[in-house]
Amino acid sequence: MTTTAKPGPGRTQDADLTDRILRAAEQSLRANGFSGLRMEQVAAEVGCGKTAIYRRWATREELVAAVIMLFADPAEEPDTGSLVEDLVIHQGQSMINQSYQDNQGEDRPLWGVLVEPKVREILYAGVLSERRDRGRTIIARGVSRGDVPPETDADALLDMIAGFAFYRTNVRNERLTPEMFRQVASTVVSAPPLRITT
Repeated sequence: MTTTAKPGPGRTQDADLTDRILRAAEQSLRANGFSGLRMEQVAAEVGCGKTAIYRRWATREELVAAVIMLFADPAEEPDTGSLVEDLVIHQGQSMINQSYQDNQGEDRPLWGVLVEPKVREILYAGVLSERRDRGRTIIARGVSRGDVPPETDADALLDMIAGFAFYRTNVRNERLTPEMFRQVASTVVSAPPLRITT
């Protein structure tokens, strides 16, 4: 599912205006969160009409998803030969380019919008499901090397690392580092969650 609307017949989109709308929406999200994002304020900030925004994104949720996509790292799937290091790199790619940057003061982390059901649905149809599939592949390689047992619950393992990242950035407002992920990944890999069979 794409988050960018296609131009109507006979109408071309101005790439510069699209970029300025996305950047203004990003700043609003960082300052005010999802509930504080107002299309009319974004339009005023950019100097366009609300219709210019709605031609590109039919809903506020689609606009927010498009902002998040700006920061989704399309980097190659890591394959270092170490399950722990691959998980550290994978989680770093998933952090939407925010936690490895210098402290942004009182800015809200962009991850917070994932609690919005419609935004999450749009993102899961694209980048989030792709990221999860990559994570499962990383763990499958770890299983084949004997790093974790075959009955490892890949989704639970990935959730433990992602949950740590989400809580630390959104609840505790901490800046995360690769070393933090390395400690968590090492702990989880040493005693991975196993699939529950009934």
